[in-house]
Amino acid sequence: MTQHALLLALIVLVLLVTVVSVALWVALDAASRGLNPWFWGSVAVVTYPVVPLTLSLLRRRRERVSDPGRRYVAVRTLAVGSLVGFLTAAIAAPPDPFTQLYYWLGTFPVVIAVVLAVDRYWLGAGDRVTF
Repeated sequence: MTQHALLLALIVLVLLVTVVSVALWVALDAASRGLNPWFWGSVAVVTYPVVPLTLSLLRRRRERVSDPGRRYVAVRTLAVGSLVGFLTAAIAAPPDPFTQLYYWLGTFPVVIAVVLAVDRYWLGAGDRVTF
């Protein structure tokens, strides 16, 4: 029984990290564009399944007025890795929701590492994550 409780706690933690990182990613992007970060972060939480649509609406509204900084890039890495891990688990796992959550928990660290490597080595120097 305790193994299942620990696994459930890890799944809830990964879910919270994903939602918070996506909301923070959108909020930091909105702030760098001179828009209300609280509003756009809330929109990202409410429209979580369609975050790419939220980001495309946000990016069409204004150009950036300030550099978002390294924290933005780190949060973006975590958010993109979390979303890609979720989609990978949804596609690779059998159609049982609990199995998909277990797969997501397993793919989470791997996908975060891959996205971090892509960010560090294949994106421009101004967009790199440095820890």
